[in-house]
Amino acid sequence: MINKEITILIVAYKSDTILLRNLSYLKNFNVIIIDNFKDSNLKEKITSFKNINYAKTNFNLGEGSGAKIGLGLINSKYTLYLNPDTIINEINILKLKEIFFIVESLNLFSNKLFNNFISISFLSFLNFPLIKR
Repeated sequence: MINKEITILIVAYKSDTILLRNLSYLKNFNVIIIDNFKDSNLKEKITSFKNINYAKTNFNLGEGSGAKIGLGLINSKYTLYLNPDTIINEINILKLKEIFFIVESLNLFSNKLFNNFISISFLSFLNFPLIKR
C-alpha cells in the first residue's frame, strides 16, 4: 500500500540505469521524477511502476530548478528529496519521518555520505547552517 504522507522527489539527468535500480526500494511511496534530459526515454522504462509521476523538461534546467518544479507537484505532508543514485529502503524512510515527528522544530537535515559503502565521505563533514523555524 502506498504511503500518502511522504512523497519522494528525484531530479534525473542521464541517470536512467542507476535510477531504475533504486526505484524498486521506493515502491510503497509516491515518487515524482523530474527528467532534465531532453533526449531521455526514461518514461518508457518506468511504465511498470504505478507509484511514479513523471515530468520531463525540454532542456536541462539544473537540479535546483528541477526540484522547484517537483515541489510544486507535491501535496503530501513530508517530502524526501533524493539524488537518483541514493539507495534507501522503506524502513529507513519511515525512520526519517519519525525524526521529523519527534523533533518538531526540525525543518531540514542531511544524511552521511559514504564512498562505496565503506568510508564516510569528506562531504559529510562540511559545516551546514542550522535552520530553525
